[in-house]
Amino acid sequence: MNKWKKGIEQQNLMIVRLILISMVVSLIPTLLILSIHATTFFQLYLIEFIFSMTIISFGLQLYLRFINKTKDEVKGVVKNEKLINGELILINNEEKLKNILSLEIERVQALNKESSVIFFDVDDLGEINRKHGYDFGDSVLVELIRLTKTLITNKEQLARIKGDTFALILPNQSVKDALKLAERLKSAVEKTTFGAAENITCRFAVLSISEIGSEDKILNIAYEKLILAKEYGKGVIV
Repeated sequence: MNKWKKGIEQQNLMIVRLILISMVVSLIPTLLILSIHATTFFQLYLIEFIFSMTIISFGLQLYLRFINKTKDEVKGVVKNEKLINGELILINNEEKLKNILSLEIERVQALNKESSVIFFDVDDLGEINRKHGYDFGDSVLVELIRLTKTLITNKEQLARIKGDTFALILPNQSVKDALKLAERLKSAVEKTTFGAAENITCRFAVLSISEIGSEDKILNIAYEKLILAKEYGKGVIV
């Protein structure tokens, strides 16, 4: 929604500009009264009036176009959010993910099983958004979600935590298994054509749910690993 807020700021700036233009134009008749003959004044005033109304009309047209464009962009953001979340299970924030991880931790401890989780996001998504637009960036996320779902079964759970950060919960799978899946997903992303953007990659952090045993610690370590992966370069698995 940052883009929407920016649009509102630009909208307010447009209103201020129109007011300033009107104020400047309104001074012209006063100056003419003080300097020229009445007949000439009324002729020039008529011309000035038509001119000022033309400017204001043109400004209002631009303003209305801007308002409609802003509304369309907001609708596009909402539509994309629904589309992205519609591709996922209903784990779309950290708190919900923590609840799932907590239940998985209890399960693996009770049954003495192994489980893992993969965290991943898109390298330089901010730059992609600036270069190709936010709609395109959202389309990359949708394609990434669909691509990921082709590589997992119904037993695995894909969640969007925030922005372009995702978590893939892998019940009864070791870290070794998770690393293999991360490699497959990494390769699939790099082979996929995402429209206008080229060489899109993801960074991955692989963790053991059973070994760490704390949902808060899992998230903290995952974020630290993703930051570390960024320092190593694009398409890195840590």
